[in-house]
Amino acid sequence: MSVRDLELGMEGADVRMLQEILIGRNEGPMAVALAGIGATSYFGTYTRDALAEYQGLYGIVPPIGYFGIITRTQMKGAGLTGLWW
Repeated sequence: MSVRDLELGMEGADVRMLQEILIGRNEGPMAVALAGIGATSYFGTYTRDALAEYQGLYGIVPPIGYFGIITRTQMKGAGLTGLWW
C-alpha cells in the first residue's frame, strides 16, 4: 500500500486506522464525538475536527485536520502505529 495524505472526503483502510487512533486516544470532545459514530473508513467532518483537535493538543501547526507529513511524523515519533509507516 502506498502512503497518502488524508483529507476530507477520502475513504479507505488508512482513514479507518486514523479514526481508530483518534478514538483510542480519547483526547477532547471531538474525539469523543467521533467515537460516537465509530470508525467508518470515511474522512468526514467529525474525523477532520477530531484530527484538528489532536493536532492542536500536540502543537502541530496549522491544526486544520489534514493528515500529511507533519502529523504522520509526530504520530510515528509518539509510538503510534498505522498504515503510514
